[in-house]
Amino acid sequence: MLGRGKLFLSVKKYIKKTMKYIFNFEGSLYSNTVKYFRIAIQYFLPKIQELTDLIPSPEISERLSDLKEFYQETAHKIDKFNLNLSDPNRTYDGEPHEIPFSSLGIDTEKKLKNLVALTLRLLLEWKVKIQKLETKDILTEKMRDEIYVLRKQIETLDIFFNDSQFVLFKFKSNGPLKFPGEETPEQISQQSNENTIMIFPEKIINKLPADLKKVCDEFNYVFGKEKPIAGMLLLRRLLPLTIVRYFNKENKEREIKTNNEYLDTKALLDKVEPYIENKRVQRDILRYKLLIDSSQHSYSISIQQEDVLGAGVTMRAFLEQLF
Repeated sequence: MLGRGKLFLSVKKYIKKTMKYIFNFEGSLYSNTVKYFRIAIQYFLPKIQELTDLIPSPEISERLSDLKEFYQETAHKIDKFNLNLSDPNRTYDGEPHEIPFSSLGIDTEKKLKNLVALTLRLLLEWKVKIQKLETKDILTEKMRDEIYVLRKQIETLDIFFNDSQFVLFKFKSNGPLKFPGEETPEQISQQSNENTIMIFPEKIINKLPADLKKVCDEFNYVFGKEKPIAGMLLLRRLLPLTIVRYFNKENKEREIKTNNEYLDTKALLDKVEPYIENKRVQRDILRYKLLIDSSQHSYSISIQQEDVLGAGVTMRAFLEQLF
């Protein structure tokens, strides 16, 4: 029962604790981090099998097979600790707080980096998933429950990946994992989750005016090439242009001009707010506007691909509200 479990260390307390690891691998990982490794393995094993079936190359098949064997072996070692994965943010009665690297078979930095990259990819896919759920016209109770769970888990992983004390942060710069075979054009075009490559799909782009189409196409290109700074620059251009073109379309251009000049982006957002049916989208776009602006004006912020992913998916939802 969930009530019998001991609430995992609060976010504040958890941030203050130092991640215990030594790169001779005599240290340990918190069991909650290990739970996310296990969830990521469970999530992506079917994807590895799908790639194996899809790609005929013997070399790639062998690499995928090696990766699958590594994940299955790691999962087996994790399962010996009988960790409850229903809420990875909690430590349940009888569970260890820490698990030695040696007990997990993690004896090289390469293995640890791989599991961190796999978990980062899980975080990115969860962010895409929650954005898609939150922008649905109709939400069932099941969907609301899923959003609630995803939000808690995303929040925790964001902490793990953005605080320098944690092992996930230390390897975050390596980026999310790409499986063998995904580097080929044939595989990219057949990926089941196109949102990890194309933020603005054709069904949205085809509804847009020509200049918005161009910006969205360019964003898809630089995002696929993993150019986060260029991606943020394009989003900074796309946000006010989207609002201006919406008012052009509705023949309400006078509402967004003063002295024959367009209003600034913040004022444009205030003007468009009454026309946004989903108020969460409006709140999210305001939050990401701060990040987009900071990426240009703050010298202390390092923009990562996952930052651009969140901002891009929010921008997509914003476009869907107006076009």
